[in-house]
Amino acid sequence: MRAFIEKLVTKQDYFHQPHIADMNCFDPSSSYYYDLRGRANYPGKLKNGLPVIKYADFEFVNPVGAAQNGLANLQLFWDTGDEFYLTKALNITKALVYYGKSENGSLVWRYPIDNRGHTNWLSAMAQGQAASLLLRMGCMTGEDWYHEKAREALKPFFYPQIKVELLVS
Repeated sequence: MRAFIEKLVTKQDYFHQPHIADMNCFDPSSSYYYDLRGRANYPGKLKNGLPVIKYADFEFVNPVGAAQNGLANLQLFWDTGDEFYLTKALNITKALVYYGKSENGSLVWRYPIDNRGHTNWLSAMAQGQAASLLLRMGCMTGEDWYHEKAREALKPFFYPQIKVELLVS
């Protein structure tokens, strides 16, 4: 029944694919909690190695799509051991960090599209999935730089409500 409902309500395109949970989802050095493998090869336009999407007539890098693209390649590396996928995931991760902006000790990815009258808003999904990719890269490489960037990506979750409202405007 779950599969039927998910298929019914989920758009069928590159960014909206059904997900199957990984069995070893609590080990960030070898797993991610759902299957993104189908997103490893983005068929569209890239900017600095990151997927570009189009909303109406506006094109931009969607940090959720970029993080999922990196996680997908990481999953394929875990499956195959093929260094090609690890290198691709590393490149995507670094490009995603450089695409983000440093604000108040946080690493954020703002959305330049209108959302209920607001532009340049933060997405919890983008922050969380970028942090997930960064955590896994830190586990894979042993480099604390990735862990520090993951912590910076999570900092907006800890702002008091008043500061979050200021970040959105």
